Amino acid sequence: MMCQLIGDYMWKIVDDFAEEAVKQGLEFEIMGPLEAERFHHGLLAKFGKSKAGWPLWDGPSDFVSVQDELAWRWIGGWIEDEACVLLWDPASERRALRFAKGRSLISLLECVYGTEFYVTDDSMSYMICFNHHDYLIAAGRATEWLKQHPR
Repeated sequence: MMCQLIGDYMWKIVDDFAEEAVKQGLEFEIMGPLEAERFHHGLLAKFGKSKAGWPLWDGPSDFVSVQDELAWRWIGGWIEDEACVLLWDPASERRALRFAKGRSLISLLECVYGTEFYVTDDSMSYMICFNHHDYLIAAGRATEWLKQHPR
């Protein structure tokens, strides 16, 4: 697991996101490793086409993608008031966050440093990823949305 040791404390991505979500008064919950693992395995099984597994966007795929450093902001228009799950490559963070309203995710992402992340719903009907190459990547139910999104 890739974590930064600060004193005796292992820094985790979720901690920063959760702290900011509390400051903003967002309705969310932190998933433990076992529940988050269900999402990691589910997304890998459904959308992972790379022999290496994670990151899911790496390797051959039929994903739709757009390179734009601010494209992550578009996600709010897709999920609006639907609940969503925010997660990361399990090598970086084994926990995940569930938000009652997806649009609150954008205000959170604006305030917390940029990380590569994945967004899905409870049924994993779609996957949206924003990676360190500034690509917004969509799969599943979100594919048509990104194809038709104005650039």
